[in-house]
Amino acid sequence: MNVQILSKKLIRPSVPTPSHLQNMRISFMDQLGSPRTVPNIFYYSNVNENCHADASEQVDDVTMTIPSFVSGILFPPRDIDISRYKPPQLSKSKSDQVVTKRIVFDANTISKLKADQATRLNCKPSTTEVLIALIWRAQINAARARHGRLRTSLLSVAMNMRGRKFKKIPENCCGNLLTRVTARFDQENERKIMGLNEFVDQGMGAIRNSIMEYAKVVIEGDDEDEFFSKLIMKPYMEIFEEIRKGEGDVHVFSSLRNLPFYEVDFGWGKPAWVSFAHRVNKGVVFIDAKDGDGIEAWVHMEENEMAYFLKDPNIVMSMELSSRNAHKRNLPPETVVGSIEEPHVTKSHLHRL
Repeated sequence: MNVQILSKKLIRPSVPTPSHLQNMRISFMDQLGSPRTVPNIFYYSNVNENCHADASEQVDDVTMTIPSFVSGILFPPRDIDISRYKPPQLSKSKSDQVVTKRIVFDANTISKLKADQATRLNCKPSTTEVLIALIWRAQINAARARHGRLRTSLLSVAMNMRGRKFKKIPENCCGNLLTRVTARFDQENERKIMGLNEFVDQGMGAIRNSIMEYAKVVIEGDDEDEFFSKLIMKPYMEIFEEIRKGEGDVHVFSSLRNLPFYEVDFGWGKPAWVSFAHRVNKGVVFIDAKDGDGIEAWVHMEENEMAYFLKDPNIVMSMELSSRNAHKRNLPPETVVGSIEEPHVTKSHLHRL
């Protein structure tokens, strides 16, 4: 994309920044935060290259959310040895190359999955809980096909600590305000846990129990050490220990759902599509589909396991169901479920940002 600078203007603040706000105070969660970023690519239609927004005309329509920087006050930095809390380094070989596949679940497929599990479990799992269980089970089966035996698997799900039950932490609070929820599948459970409903039940139980436990510590507890130990270090140390042992697999899930990516407007209108940039680490990330009802699952796995993963019966069934639903609605190929590395978009029609 060719960028042309139309004008430059330096806007000075009307009042100098107060001295107590010139340095940001980080929290102990920021101290432990990974130095990773989550780069996204925004694609825009090239219908009218000369079209640009007049910001002065749009200012009345802008609703500003002022960020809060109180995390360092709520959770002050601690005098800790950061090296103790860093994940162990993994030795990699050429066979460990990570590849990315995008799987799109349309709204009808998600509804069917949730209804089936609600009937089996006599409760209503959330969309995220069902999709995590579906993919986690397929990952375990893929690892078994690759290694010739069932392996222990640790599920790790990122949990946002803002709002909801964590009322102490404002929704607009900046910082690494998240922790992890874990659930374990032991190789000895081959006969006990094999159906999708058992995986939904196990993952759902881990997530909901952790939310209740963590929220209780946040709301009722005044002991910062208890908060630090239970909410922050316990799940991470469990993950690190599993990595150190090297006898099982750790499957990391994150969700960027309900974030307004498709409302972003830099002056070219709203994006035609939003994707993730290349990722070298294994994991699964969920993001809302363009239509607002479906969900894209970006699955990052070792190449020699991905082939087995894509043959999993539940993954295949969900892909086929979403594909049939898309064809009924006459959707273009890029919106159909895919085990594809990139959607079928024409570069002459889209610009990347």
